Amino acid sequence: MSNGQGTLARRWKESPRAIRWALIAGAGIAFYFGVIEQVIDAKNRMNTRSDSLQRDLSDMARTRQSTADSAGLVEQGTAVLGKPMLPELETDRISKLDSRVVKVFEAHKVATWRRVPRESRVVSQDVPASLAGRGMQLAKIERDLTFETDMETLTAVLRDFELAPEVTAVSKVVLKRASSNSRRSSEPGPLSATITVESWVTMPLPAGTGSSRVTSATGGGR
Repeated sequence: MSNGQGTLARRWKESPRAIRWALIAGAGIAFYFGVIEQVIDAKNRMNTRSDSLQRDLSDMARTRQSTADSAGLVEQGTAVLGKPMLPELETDRISKLDSRVVKVFEAHKVATWRRVPRESRVVSQDVPASLAGRGMQLAKIERDLTFETDMETLTAVLRDFELAPEVTAVSKVVLKRASSNSRRSSEPGPLSATITVESWVTMPLPAGTGSSRVTSATGGGR
């Protein structure tokens, strides 16, 4: 064993310097490609994976913040406008909406008022089944409510309608000054208000053509 090692050492010393440098360079290149490059590739893969994970974490953080912000807005909206009621069958919602109208006017002692039902209107026929139900479309029923009032009572009435779960929106408010009973009176007459309350409902899709307007079976006015 020692003779072999001695022979190799002697040959190494006796070999030309160029050959020795060539062998050293070859060993260095082999070591680089066999070990160093593999380590560099592994490090690059880890860096790429780390960057990808960092982006995913950043996206998750932004999504969580966006969800939290949206939840906060929903809570604020619910506090101001009340908890909404999901759309239900038109026949069921009509009685609830008309009952709510009576309760609001009675609560604020509005003695003289008039209700005029409008024709129901389809909002959309392309509605998720989870919202409207299979074979159903989304529509809205509306009531024009006219009454004499003062500004304080009007504000309270509007607030209660906005908070009512049966009312999806108060879509219109029209005010005008009613004529005074006495021609010689210098005081202005009361306010005459007409507001439109609406509620979203579901109804079966029409057979055949998709009509955008349907006639509603409305309750009678007061």
